Amino acid sequence: MAARIHVSSDPEEKRRHDEAERRPQPRLCSLSPAPVTNRIELRNVLLNLEEVSMLARGIRGNKTMRALHLSFNGIGPEGAVMIAEALAANHAISELSLIHI
Repeated sequence: MAARIHVSSDPEEKRRHDEAERRPQPRLCSLSPAPVTNRIELRNVLLNLEEVSMLARGIRGNKTMRALHLSFNGIGPEGAVMIAEALAANHAISELSLIHI
């Protein structure tokens, strides 16, 4: 994560800023609005279930994606079901790597 600098003389604003900085932020955003996404390579990034859910929604809605590589993420059975259901709805993907998910 990149370091951020926050300067304020208002203690309440600083408290809100510090609180927001401590909240975990998702590492992924929705893929659907990016119609040119045709390849996703997320090898060994250890996706959590929230990230897998966002990814699955993106896979389901993206009809231009051709390659998906999710090997070595440890997403477990629940995450695997999410990805499988998304893949069932996406007929564009022709290259898939799911080793040790």
